[in-house]
Amino acid sequence: MPAKVLAAMTDPRYPPGHPAGDPLQAPLSGRTVVEASAGTGKTYTIVGLYLRLILEARLKVDQVLVMSFTRAATAELKDRIRKGLRDARRLFKAIADGQADGQGVDPEDHVLRRLLELELDPQDAIRRLGAALAGFDEAAVFTIHGFCQRALQDHAFRSGQPFDMELVADENLLLGEVAGDFWRHLTDGADQALLDYLCDKKQTPDKALAKVRPYLGQPGLRKISRGKQPESYSDEDANDWHAWLYGELLEWCDAELPERKRRRRVWTYHDLLLAMHKALDGSQGESLAADLRDRYQAALIDEFQDTDPLQYEIFDRIYGDGSCPVFYVGDPKQAIYSFRRADVFAYLDAKQSADNPLCSLSENWRSSPGLIRAVNAIFEGNSNPFLFNRIGFDPVKPQPDAKDGLEGLDTPAMTIWFSAMDQRAEAMRRQVADRVATEIAGLLGRGASINEDGESRPLTGGDIAVLVRNHVQGRAIRKALSGKGINSVQLSQDSVFETDEAEELERVLFAVAEPSSTRRLRVALSTRIAGKTASELEALLSDDAGWDAEFERFQRYNHLWRERGFVPMLSRLLEEYGTSERLTGSEGGERRLTNLFHLSELLHRAAETEGLGMEALIKWFAHRRQQDPREEEDRLLRLESDEQLVKVTTIHTSKGLQYPIVFCPYLW
Repeated sequence: MPAKVLAAMTDPRYPPGHPAGDPLQAPLSGRTVVEASAGTGKTYTIVGLYLRLILEARLKVDQVLVMSFTRAATAELKDRIRKGLRDARRLFKAIADGQADGQGVDPEDHVLRRLLELELDPQDAIRRLGAALAGFDEAAVFTIHGFCQRALQDHAFRSGQPFDMELVADENLLLGEVAGDFWRHLTDGADQALLDYLCDKKQTPDKALAKVRPYLGQPGLRKISRGKQPESYSDEDANDWHAWLYGELLEWCDAELPERKRRRRVWTYHDLLLAMHKALDGSQGESLAADLRDRYQAALIDEFQDTDPLQYEIFDRIYGDGSCPVFYVGDPKQAIYSFRRADVFAYLDAKQSADNPLCSLSENWRSSPGLIRAVNAIFEGNSNPFLFNRIGFDPVKPQPDAKDGLEGLDTPAMTIWFSAMDQRAEAMRRQVADRVATEIAGLLGRGASINEDGESRPLTGGDIAVLVRNHVQGRAIRKALSGKGINSVQLSQDSVFETDEAEELERVLFAVAEPSSTRRLRVALSTRIAGKTASELEALLSDDAGWDAEFERFQRYNHLWRERGFVPMLSRLLEEYGTSERLTGSEGGERRLTNLFHLSELLHRAAETEGLGMEALIKWFAHRRQQDPREEEDRLLRLESDEQLVKVTTIHTSKGLQYPIVFCPYLW
C-alpha cells in the first residue's frame, strides 16, 4: 500500500468523531482546517472569518486572499462577502446611533454575535467596514488560476516569467498541430506495412492524442510504457505497437508543446500552476513567497477538497511556515473531481500539517430534520463508511426550530427501495425508471405543498430532482417520465460543442464558406437548421433552377459574412429557413434551439475577441468541438426553459444544488 495512503489511514491525530472547534472562535494565526459538510453554512462561515480578519486582525480587503476553484463560486463568494460587510456596518451604525444594543441580533446569527463578543469600538468598526466596502473592487478574491496569473505578473522578475505572455483558454489548437507534425514525422518515408496497419485500424492523430492527453505535462502520473517499436504490425503485436506509438507521441508532445508555447508567447491555465510552482521552487522562491505573504497577510481557501497536489504545494510554499492566518475550508466526503486532477490526499496532507485544532460545522441549515436523522443513522452504523479511517463521518444536527418542508404527504424523509437481483441489468434499469416515474406522478397528483419561509405553495415538477450516474440512465428516466405525461429537463455538464447542433452548424458553415461544393451544400441542406427532408432534397437535386437558387442563397450568406460579420449572416440564414419556428414545434426543439443560440453566441464572441475571419472562425469551431468538454464553464449546456420541470441530472452536476425531493434510483 502506498505510504501516503497508509499514513492517511493510520495517523491518529484527528480520529473520526473527535470534538472539533467552532471556526468563528478559531485563532487568527497559523493554518486551520475547517470541515464543512453539505448544507452546514460553509460560505456563511467564510464571510464570518473574512469579517474577523477585517475587524479583529485589522487587515484591508486587498490583504485578505480568498480563493475558490471556479469563476461561478468566486463570484458568489464576492457577492456574499460584500453583503456581509454591509450587514455588519449596518449593525455597528445602529449601535453607534443608539438604535440598538446588540440584544436584538438574531441569536442564530453566529457571525454577528461573534463580532459583538469582540467588544469593538463601534465608530472604529464603522470606519473599517466603510473603507472595506469603498475599496472592495480591490478585494483579492480569485480562482486559483487567477491568483497565479496575478502573482506571476506582479512578480515577473522574481518568478522569472515574461511580462507579455498571452493566456489562452485551451491548448487544443496548438496540441493538434503538434500531434499532426508527429504523425507526418511517423509516416513520412514509413514502410507500407505501417501505413496499411494505420489505415486498417483507422488510427488518426486525434485518436492517438486522446489516449495520451491525460498524461501530458504530468510526469508523476506517467502510466504509458514506451516499449520498443514492434517488428511487425500484426494483431498479435497490437499491444506492443500501441504502447510504442503512445509513448512516442507523449514524449514528442511533452518536448514540443512547451517549446511552441514559448515561441508564440502563450500559456494555458495549467501552465499558470506549473509556472507558479516552478517559481516558488526556484532560487528566488523564498523571496517570492515572502513577498506574497507580505501582500496577502491572510488566506481563505474554499472547496479545498477539490485541490490537487500541485496546487497544495503552491499554497504550502507560500503559507507553510504558519506565520499568517490561513483557513482551508472543505469536506473530504465531497471530493469527487479526481478526473480534474483533484486529490483528496492533498486535503489530508493539509489537515495533518495544520497548526491549529480542526474546526467543523455541526448544524445543517439546508436539509429537513427527518432527512438529517436518517442520514446520520445510516452512516453512524458503519465504523468506516468511506473506506479510509482518515475520512470519518461526524453527525450533524438540524437548525433550531427547523421543520420538514413537505406538507400533505404521509411519506418518510428517506425511503430505500429494495429489488431482487433476478433479472438482467437493462431490464432492471427500465423497471427502476418506471417506478421513479410512477412515484413522481403520485407525488404531483396528491396535492402536496412546500413550506418556504412560513408560506405554503403547491409542489411542482421543478421541486423534484432525479440523480443518475450517466446520460444513458438519464434518458431512461426522461423517457419513463414522458410516458406518464410529466415534462422534465436534463441538467448537464456536457459541452454544447458536443451536441448534434454543433455538428450540424459546422456543416452549414462549411457550405457557407464554400457554396460551390455540391457535397457540402447538400449536407448543409439536410440538417435540421435548413430542414430539407430526404424527398425534398432528392427533388431539389433534379431541379436545376431550384438548386441554383440554393447555391445563390449560400453565396449571399458568404458575402454577408465577409462584409458584415458572422451574426448578421447566421440571423439571415435562420430567418430565411424558418429554423426557430420549425424547431420550436418539434419534439426536443426547444433544447436544440437553445444549443444553437448558445453556439452562435460563443462563435460571435470568438470572432470579436480574437479577430477571426470566416476560415479562421470555422477552424476555431472545429478544434473546440474536439477538445475536453470540461475546460470552460461557458461551454456547458444551458437550460432551455425556466418552466417548472422535473430535473434529471448526474451526481457530479448536482453538487452544490438542492431540491425539496430527490430520487437516487441507480446507486446500486
